[in-house]
Amino acid sequence: MAVKWYSGVVYTVIVFYVVLNILEESQAYSPRECGVPLRRHNRQPRERSASQLRIIKGRESKRGAWPWQVSLQLLHPNYGLIGHWCGGVLIHPLWLLTTAHCIHNELFNLPVPALWTAVLGEWDRAEQKGAYLPLS
Repeated sequence: MAVKWYSGVVYTVIVFYVVLNILEESQAYSPRECGVPLRRHNRQPRERSASQLRIIKGRESKRGAWPWQVSLQLLHPNYGLIGHWCGGVLIHPLWLLTTAHCIHNELFNLPVPALWTAVLGEWDRAEQKGAYLPLS
């Protein structure tokens, strides 16, 4: 009988500890704005700037500061060169990681490597100074 009581207490303490940790982590985020932590950090603020609709409080990076960043550019079989369509990240000299909705979405399903070009090292999209690598 004592063993059952003891194991029941241990089980209750473990469950209480897990629930307490979950509650503690969930309170670190604002219920008003999903994903915005209540704790302050030294990351860029999430306020919108009038001059930058998609980049929030952005700062110009130095050339070569993000060598793993990739621009995936699309040559659509029906619409021609679309250019930058999505981003990706270089995870290995031969491997590029992107999201599934970049390749398959409501507009098209184009998992054909020959239609895509990975551009690395491009600092200003107005200038074509990056390395353009056809995918295979």
